[in-house]
Order: sequence, then C-alpha cells, then structure tokens
Amino acid sequence: MGKTYKRIPFGCVRSPKGRKQALINEARKGALPPDAYDDKPFDKQCFQTYDIAYDMIKSGMEPNEVIKKLRNKYKLTHQQAMECVKSVL
Repeated sequence: MGKTYKRIPFGCVRSPKGRKQALINEARKGALPPDAYDDKPFDKQCFQTYDIAYDMIKSGMEPNEVIKKLRNKYKLTHQQAMECVKSVL
C-alpha cells in the first residue's frame, strides 16, 4: 500500500485490493485490508492540486494555462483539471 496516496486529487481515500475476495473466502478479521470507512484521515497532499491552481490563478494566469500545467504535472485528464480550476474560481 505504499503508493495509495498517488491518485490525487480524486483518490483521497485508499482503495486496497483484495477486500471483497477476502470476505468471500472468510479470511480472519485481521487479514482484511481496510475499507474506506476505516481509512486514515485525508492527507494535505490530497488537496495539493487545488492549492496550486488557486495560487496560479491568483498570480494572474489564464485558466487555460493552469489546466495545461495541471495536466502535465499531475497527469490529470482534462475534465479533472477543469474541475480543480472551476472549484477555485
């Protein structure tokens, strides 16, 4: 579960694999991976793209440029980058 926080900004909650199959196989309770309800609290890294978009727009950048930079830096889809920028505006 080392790279579970890499799916920012839309993957704030970890989603480890194997929970459903472990429940089907009636594994011991300690062997089950955590679900979203039992998960750790949000990390500051989850909101990093929103903070960066806010700073860029505040400095006078055009929204299209911000979207382009977010897509390149964080490998987001166009729609995800647009959502970050819209929430900041």
